[in-house]
Amino acid sequence: ETEANGLLHRERRANVGLEELKRGAIQRECQEEICSYEEAREVFEDKKRTEEFWIVYMDGDQCASDPCQNGGSCQDLFQRYLCMCPEEFEGWNCETGKCEHESG
Repeated sequence: ETEANGLLHRERRANVGLEELKRGAIQRECQEEICSYEEAREVFEDKKRTEEFWIVYMDGDQCASDPCQNGGSCQDLFQRYLCMCPEEFEGWNCETGKCEHESG
């Protein structure tokens, strides 16, 4: 019996935090079954984080294919994405160097 109790007793981990609980809750609420916006809002308790999650949850991650070139950063939007280009590049995907236009 002592051996069995030793196997069944688990020490609580010191690093169990809110983020880990949220991850588990969002998995239960929105990945194991379809969730509503309100359920996601209850998990995140923050409008901005809920909105960021909801866009990806409902629409997929438009930045998953890494469309921005030349060091551009991608912002996932609803059914589209936006590339923020470094100063020396432009175009929808930061594909064009600005000096290409200036030299002709």
